[in-house]
Amino acid sequence: MKQLFSQNGLLKLLSIALALLLWMFVSTDADDMATREISRRYDGIQPSVRNQDPDLILVGDPQTVSASLRGTRTMLNRVEKDELVFYVDLEGLEAGTHRVPVSSSVPQFDVTDIQPSEVEITLDERIEETFAVDHDVIGTPDEGLQALEPEINPSTVTISGAKTYIEQVERVVARVDITGTVDYLEKGIVVDIYDENGEIMEELEVSPGMVEVKIPMNYPEKEVPVEVDIEDNLPEFYLESVEISPEQVEVGGWESVINELEYIKTETIGLDRFLEEETVVASLERPEGIKEISDQNVIVEGQISQTQEESFEIPVDLPEELANELANSQWEIEPEIITVSVAGEPEDMTALDKNDIEVYLTMDDVPEEDLETVEESEAVEELVEELDVEVQLQNDNLRLVKVDPLKVNLIKGEE
Repeated sequence: MKQLFSQNGLLKLLSIALALLLWMFVSTDADDMATREISRRYDGIQPSVRNQDPDLILVGDPQTVSASLRGTRTMLNRVEKDELVFYVDLEGLEAGTHRVPVSSSVPQFDVTDIQPSEVEITLDERIEETFAVDHDVIGTPDEGLQALEPEINPSTVTISGAKTYIEQVERVVARVDITGTVDYLEKGIVVDIYDENGEIMEELEVSPGMVEVKIPMNYPEKEVPVEVDIEDNLPEFYLESVEISPEQVEVGGWESVINELEYIKTETIGLDRFLEEETVVASLERPEGIKEISDQNVIVEGQISQTQEESFEIPVDLPEELANELANSQWEIEPEIITVSVAGEPEDMTALDKNDIEVYLTMDDVPEEDLETVEESEAVEELVEELDVEVQLQNDNLRLVKVDPLKVNLIKGEE
C-alpha cells in the first residue's frame, strides 16, 4: 500500500513539472511573437505634396502607392493606413509634367518597398480670367405671366485656377427656375462653370460665387373704368355731380384677377373734402393680384349742394294686435298725428309723396302672452303706457331728418 502511494505522489509531481514547463514555453513563445519583427503591405496610400510653388497649381492628385513596412506585430496592429506619411517633394519644379520619387516619414517602421517608387505629377500656371455670366431660365410662370430679359449683377465673374482648366471653360451660367412664379423675381444664384462637353467644372474658383438675378415679368393687361368711392359724411349735402380724369386706366396683374375685374375704386373721399376744394387728387386702390396701374392717381372734381327738406303730417293708428284686443273699448292714442321731416336731392324730393312714408307704432316691450289676456279694463294701463313710433322710407336715397314725437301715449277716452 505504501508503495502505491509513493508511485501516485511521484506522478503528481511529474504532472506539475510538465505543466510548468509548458506554461513557460507558451509564455516565452507569445512574448517572442509580440516582439518579433514582421512585414506588412499597405495599398492605396495617397502621397501628400510638399514645397509646391504657390504660383503653380497641381493638376490632379498624385497616383496612389503601395508600401511594405517592417516592425513588430504589436506596433503594426496599432497603426492605420491614414496615419502613414508618404509624400512627393516639388521643390524647384516648374510648370510641366515631372516624375517625382515618393518619400516616406514613418520613423517607427522600416519602409522596405514603395510601388511605384516614382509618380507622375503635372504642375500648371495659376491664372485668372474674366468671363461674362450667361442666364439659363427654365420653367413657366403662373397666372399668364411672361418672363422678360433677365438682369444679372455683376454681369461678369473672375475665374482662377490652372491654365489648362481655364482654357476648357465654355460658359459661366446662372440657372434660374421660374416654375410657378407669380411676381417679379429677384434672387441670388450660384453660378456654374461648364466645359465644351456641357460638364460642370469643379476644379476652378469663381469670384463672386453668387450673382443677383432679376427677372421682370410681363403681366396680362386690361382697361377698366374708375369708380369714385364717396363717403356721405355731410347729412345736409349731396353730391350733385362728379367728374374723373382719367375715366379709365390700364391695369396688369394675375390672369385670374384680371378676368374678373370690372372696375378700380378710388380711395374713400368724404363729401366734406369738396367743401374745401372742388378738385381732389385721389389714389387708386390696388386689389390683390393687380401689379401695375397706368395711373396711380386720378383727378376727381365734385360739386355738392344742400339737400331739400320737407315735413309731412301723417296719422297713425293702434298696432293691429292691440287694436284687436281693444276693439270695443274707448282706448285712444295721443297724439294721433306724427310729423315726419325728410331730406334728399331735389329730384327725389319732387317725386316724394306722403304715401311713400310709412309710419307705424310698436310695443316691443309687451310680451305677447300678456297682451292676449288684456280685457277692456284698467289693466291695459299696467301693460302699455307708451308706444314707439317707427318710420320707413320707401326711397333709400332719402334721409330721415326728424320724427316728432318719437312716442305716443295710450289713454282712456270718454265713453
